[in-house]
Amino acid sequence: MIVDRWQMTGGKGVEGLELRVGMGVWEKQFLIFRNRERVTGIRQHFKRSFVRVLKLGIISFIVMFLILTGISLFIPSHIHMSKVINVRADRDSIFNLLKNKEQWPRWHPAFMPSGDPEQKMLQKTSFTIISQTDSTLHMRLQQKDRKPLNTGWQLHNYSAFDSATLEWYTDFYLPWYPWQKFGSLFYESTYGAMMEKGLSNIRGLVEK
Repeated sequence: MIVDRWQMTGGKGVEGLELRVGMGVWEKQFLIFRNRERVTGIRQHFKRSFVRVLKLGIISFIVMFLILTGISLFIPSHIHMSKVINVRADRDSIFNLLKNKEQWPRWHPAFMPSGDPEQKMLQKTSFTIISQTDSTLHMRLQQKDRKPLNTGWQLHNYSAFDSATLEWYTDFYLPWYPWQKFGSLFYESTYGAMMEKGLSNIRGLVEK
């Protein structure tokens, strides 16, 4: 006895298609074909929608990047940051702290011995004196795989006062990358605060 396979499956065909008992073979094949075409159309619709959303996301990212890059062009590529403090000490005692790498952990906040990482960073940093006079000192600091940092000090003496003004300046040269330019907006709160703390530490050491 031959039993119709549509009856064996409870009258359900491909993709959940309801097939009526007693339908002809060609009718069933037509309904199955039409149902598959409908499912294929839905899948293509979702695929096209996904591609459109993906393209929109890529275009939005490019436009936003170009806008941020254009804005960042108004941020200078060279930043000269300077901090000053008044000190009552002779020149030699001040520049002795500045010229000698071994003295930096005594006053520089980034190298003060609060833990092992600071000591390792000091060892990995090379100090090069670029120029030096009786009242100025210009140095280049270099760490591996990092851009060199130009920094210097100038001691201003005034005959009318019993103290001198020590200026600490640092030059930053930025690439064109937007994240680098926008990151420089926070230099005052990071590098600036560190420089002020360093000058205060120098005054505390030389005025003892």
